[in-house]
Amino acid sequence: MKKVKSAADESVNYHNKLEKWTSKEMQLNTLHEEIITRREALLRTSRNLLHDRPPEEALLNDTDAALRNDRMMKDFASLEETMDEGLHAQKSPRLTTLQANYWSMVNNMYPLWERALKDDIPTRDSNAAAKKGGKETSWDNLSYV
Repeated sequence: MKKVKSAADESVNYHNKLEKWTSKEMQLNTLHEEIITRREALLRTSRNLLHDRPPEEALLNDTDAALRNDRMMKDFASLEETMDEGLHAQKSPRLTTLQANYWSMVNNMYPLWERALKDDIPTRDSNAAAKKGGKETSWDNLSYV
């Protein structure tokens, strides 16, 4: 037997939820104020550090920045070469065998799969969907033979 909620029960439930979300909002506001305070303190600290430095050390000039950028670009290029060498390194015999077996299976099964799609031959996955109650999704149609 279903229990009918009275207006008083719904009102109490609403007020409980309202109290819960109000307290949550107050917690979030407090956390937001703490974050703002910490951010301002960090900004003050960084400004103080910048003002304590001699002007010649404060900022990089254009030539120093260009040299730094060139070094970074060379580092990126060497890392890219290292990664490319790792990709073209000798594969293990086991990985080569697994890869060959996989592509062999794909090449053998693809015509069967294609024919099943063309002839609308039921696959084991569509049979399983029929057993579940006939509820077949579009994902179930994309199956193996």
